[in-house]
Amino acid sequence: MNVAHIIYAVLPIAESTSSTREIWTETMTDSVGCPLPVNDPVFQHYHDTEWGHPIDCDQLFFEKVCLEGFQSGLSWRTILHRRPAFREVFKGFDISLVAQFTDTDVDRLMQDARIIRNRRKIRSTINNAQCALALQDEVGSIAGFFWQFEPPAAQRPACVTRDWLEVNPTSIESTALSQALKRRGWSFVGPTTMYALMQALGIVNDHVSDCHCRQPVEQARKTFKRPLCDPQSLECQHAEPTAQATILDV
Repeated sequence: MNVAHIIYAVLPIAESTSSTREIWTETMTDSVGCPLPVNDPVFQHYHDTEWGHPIDCDQLFFEKVCLEGFQSGLSWRTILHRRPAFREVFKGFDISLVAQFTDTDVDRLMQDARIIRNRRKIRSTINNAQCALALQDEVGSIAGFFWQFEPPAAQRPACVTRDWLEVNPTSIESTALSQALKRRGWSFVGPTTMYALMQALGIVNDHVSDCHCRQPVEQARKTFKRPLCDPQSLECQHAEPTAQATILDV
């Protein structure tokens, strides 16, 4: 879930093994800038220094796919505050190491209350590590594969507002990316999840127009050297805006 779609409600923290629940009671920021929880320095730091800044690291792309998958159905804040634990138990999201996890590792992780103990999501992370290795063999660069789905500038809104973000949880490109990954066996990579990833890793700049981070992120994107992958693997066909799919699965 992206910064513009933060949900504060009663959220499960151990979906498949416990009825323990936690309640977020924080209020949101006012109408200026991106909608953020108040009194949360961890989230504020993430918004100010990470969200939307372009990256080209395969391991960070893999980590983000995994964390967005765990976030599915929850609040991103739930995941962000557990990110250090996720990084610890998944070996820093080292793709080659996670790809070797076994059923024993799944059982071990299901006992770790510091993360989201959902067996399907844990298995998905291991599966996606194996798929990530195959994608590297296929195209050379995971980051390059994702960046080919960057939308043309002409199809981006002239002014990003909270209202625009609320009604655009997916895009043509996030749907195409989702389909491309699913064809290669990835899981928990629906169009909404992939759009949140594109926002977080700078493939699009969805800081709202009056956010203090929008211009620094835009400048970073202008000078960023996009990673490349095998040209023969390119498959993102930019459609007209009216052709956007209405697939809303995460």
